[in-house]
Amino acid sequence: MLLLGCRGPTTADSGVQADADTDADTDTDTDTDVDFTVCADGSAPFEDVQAAVDASEDGDTIRVCAGVYGGVDVGSRQLTLVGESAANTVLFESSGTAFRAAAGRVELRGFTLRSSNTEPVGAALHLAGTEALIEDVRMTDCSPYILIFQDEGDVEYDGVVIENVTAQDDGVGFYLLGPGSAIVRHLHYQDSSVQEPLYFSNVDLEFENNVITGLEFGRLATFDDAGRDMNVVNNVFHGSAVRDGTLGALIHKGSSTDFVNNIVTANTAAGNLFSGSFAGHYNLDWGNDLGSDSSFAGEGNLSVDPWFADPDAEDFSLTPGTSPCIDAGDPSLADTDGSRSDMGAFGGPGGAW
Repeated sequence: MLLLGCRGPTTADSGVQADADTDADTDTDTDTDVDFTVCADGSAPFEDVQAAVDASEDGDTIRVCAGVYGGVDVGSRQLTLVGESAANTVLFESSGTAFRAAAGRVELRGFTLRSSNTEPVGAALHLAGTEALIEDVRMTDCSPYILIFQDEGDVEYDGVVIENVTAQDDGVGFYLLGPGSAIVRHLHYQDSSVQEPLYFSNVDLEFENNVITGLEFGRLATFDDAGRDMNVVNNVFHGSAVRDGTLGALIHKGSSTDFVNNIVTANTAAGNLFSGSFAGHYNLDWGNDLGSDSSFAGEGNLSVDPWFADPDAEDFSLTPGTSPCIDAGDPSLADTDGSRSDMGAFGGPGGAW
């Protein structure tokens, strides 16, 4: 991934470029490009991200220096927002939404989002009918009712980190409500307390190469496919514990969800490993403390120690030469080196992260 910093003035295309130079381009308009760099210290044309959004036009890129800024609403615009780094570029809204888009198309990269939005449908990140790429975004130390709310639209999430989040009341973490589609890849979701950390309904879903660990939950994950295609492939679900047993099973899966190459270990729940129609194949379950004995019923499943490298240090890679999950995944899938896929978050086609 290309991470763009904020090192002096940059020029973003306003959508209407000047053509006063002598190169061979064919622009015919006369407006000049506008610099939409944002720096809180006043060293750039804008000190506030929302002000830069309001001044921009569709197709523009807004680059944001390290700092803490207010929440942003891009409406139905077509914009790209790039923070200097997710570690130190923060959009914070104490009682509202940190980032919101409705329709349009947006790309958001290199930010931390923080919010304590307690409204019944309040969210830290709210995407409504939007085509979006959410990449290298962190959500930490916040307590909204909903953490991420995708209401329809088509969104790709890549490299999102969620940690130290407490959802209000019966809140939801990742809440994807269709119709629409979503790709969730390279998510690290850890050390948070959320009634339903993962709730996906009526969306075409690719949920792959993610690590879900150390959560307190009512139900860990719901894949309510409503007949749509949901593929849950090469994930780790480790070391989470139920905080309210009323929802029963650890994972709820619909009839059209394909559950492949996943490792489910050391979780505690009041009910079964799963509920719903659940065939899953080439998965591993081990060391789970559940309300009743259950395991995966499909082909190629294992129930042995996966031999993670160092789960206490959040290292869920597989121990070379020891882990039974190496080259034990679905033989129709390959790792990035061309060998048969491993189980877990670092196997399969998306295992390099």
